[in-house]
Amino acid sequence: LPISVVITAESTADVHALTIAGGGTYAGSDGGEGFDFVGAGAISINDVANVVEVMVRNGAQVTATVTAEIRARDELDVRADAGSAAIFLSTDGESGGVPITVGVGAATNDVAEQVKATVAPGSAEGAVAPVLTAPITVVEAVGDTTIHALSIGIGGAMQLGTGGGASFANAGSGSGNTVGNTVHAKVQEADTIAATSLSIRATDASEIVADAGGVALLFTRGPPAF
Repeated sequence: LPISVVITAESTADVHALTIAGGGTYAGSDGGEGFDFVGAGAISINDVANVVEVMVRNGAQVTATVTAEIRARDELDVRADAGSAAIFLSTDGESGGVPITVGVGAATNDVAEQVKATVAPGSAEGAVAPVLTAPITVVEAVGDTTIHALSIGIGGAMQLGTGGGASFANAGSGSGNTVGNTVHAKVQEADTIAATSLSIRATDASEIVADAGGVALLFTRGPPAF
């Protein structure tokens, strides 16, 4: 009778974050003088620190006639979007004011995963090593992290009328992403495994896709400011 043994630890996690902020102001006729400030900011912050571990230890005996598989796998998908817009609109009047608009969007993601597949004696004094007996033995750890980050900032100012003054539109965006995974597959004592084919694999397949953009729009109509 064919016998296969599979011992696994697996984590599948999704983090989806959407952050939006907006600010606006409207000045009608005779908007007055001075500064008009409009600001908006949005930030998305995500920290993930999973531990996925599978162990065969402390004298455990695993026997199979076909395969013995010890596998740890972590799949993490992080999607973080942050956007902001700040708009100033002035119409139909005389204004010597100075509108200033600022829109900022930012996204930060920090990932530190630990994925471990281990065949070893226990940590206690006098611990007995485990024994794996199978023609084909696989010890594998896989970390698969994907980060998609999008951050956008928009600043806009529109002045219509006969006023002097100046207009400023500013936009900024930023994205910071770090992956500090630890992925290991380990057989501590070679004589703990009796196999004709032994595979020990540790794989980290991390991917970061980060896009950041800023748009500043300024429109004026009327006599020149100076």
